[in-house]
Amino acid sequence: MQRVWNLVDNLSPVFLILLLWIMLAPWPMGPEPHLVEKYHMLMLGDLTEIIDIFDVLWHGWPVFFGGLWVYRWIGRKRAKA
Repeated sequence: MQRVWNLVDNLSPVFLILLLWIMLAPWPMGPEPHLVEKYHMLMLGDLTEIIDIFDVLWHGWPVFFGGLWVYRWIGRKRAKA
């Protein structure tokens, strides 16, 4: 059991954000991923309901923070080179 706790203690917040990014962004899949559906609604001007706006924020925040992490990671790689 101690090994499990060590693993949990050593998990990076970035790993958790990326895990959420993978899990939340495309779900529910349905006929098309949720964020793609909401993007189409936004482009058509149909994204007016508060629940739809909340849905975009809920499914989009891991993508936003994951994108920031990738941006910073690439910047650090370039700075070292």
